[in-house]
Amino acid sequence: MIDVEIVIETPGGVEHLTTLTGARPEVGTYWSETKPYLAGRILLGDCTQLAPLASVFHARTIWAVLSGTYVRVHGFEHAPGSGGQVFVDQSTQADLLIPGGGHVVVSLVEPSPPTPVSQWWQAELERVRRDREAMRDMARTIDHFLTHPEGGTR
Repeated sequence: MIDVEIVIETPGGVEHLTTLTGARPEVGTYWSETKPYLAGRILLGDCTQLAPLASVFHARTIWAVLSGTYVRVHGFEHAPGSGGQVFVDQSTQADLLIPGGGHVVVSLVEPSPPTPVSQWWQAELERVRRDREAMRDMARTIDHFLTHPEGGTR
């Protein structure tokens, strides 16, 4: 049995909301360029455990604590008589402008423990930009050496 702590963001920190007993996390590790993050769902055997989440969901930011890592709760659903599930994701989407005037949607990784967005958003966006540029440069270098096996300069 894995207990999942649910906390809510309050001014100056977080506070305990509830513990989901008997919860079964189905959470995987994904990547935002070079940085890993957690996402998935938490299965519940008893949908009545969702009541505390439902009572504050639209007014507060809710976090599940999985093995010490805070992962944002993005939603939940219940199936009376058969349990429910909580959807969690440590990433959030952002629009990244790219050279030439285009843009791409990228995933930014939210810090754990929770930190005000104003303190991490821009730095995380810049990290993604640097990672994407480094991967593009690496791909160009590899392509050059594969297409010019005799060597030579770019």
